Amino acid sequence: MDEPHENLFDRDHEADPARDETLQRDLNARYGRQPLVPPAVDETVLAEARSHFAAVHQARARQRWRLAGAGIAAAALLAVSVWLIGPLAFDAAAPVGQAQRSGDVPGEPGDMNGDGVVDVLDMLVLARELEAGMAPPSHADVTGDGDVTFDDLHALGQQIVALPPVDDEEPRL
Repeated sequence: MDEPHENLFDRDHEADPARDETLQRDLNARYGRQPLVPPAVDETVLAEARSHFAAVHQARARQRWRLAGAGIAAAALLAVSVWLIGPLAFDAAAPVGQAQRSGDVPGEPGDMNGDGVVDVLDMLVLARELEAGMAPPSHADVTGDGDVTFDDLHALGQQIVALPPVDDEEPRL
């Protein structure tokens, strides 16, 4: 409690008792004499402050653990998702383009990944196989000319984005 006060403005000079007394006298004249605070009150205030800051510290620590737990849970969810969905999306040992390939099992023309739906994913698989110089399965022949070429890829793209025919009886907007 009775530790010496470090003078922040005059660190390079030794303390001058006359200047300190003058300062003390001027402060007392300006603000009045400060009452002496009993040591028991000081200790009580310090104990309450320590208790308060300890509670704040504990709350922050709990919050950090919650955030860490949420991050770990998100990482675990991602890992489980990749583990469950990964084999369906690709096979790391297979060449590019063959990963989602259903093989030579006949299916709907253009259904390259065998999911029963002809969509952009099938177009992507066919494009990768053609770029890699692989021989796509026979059901990749969308044009029906007996050869699987980039013309089939183009026809597959047109089939995917084609609009259904318009019924002439319905009014047009």
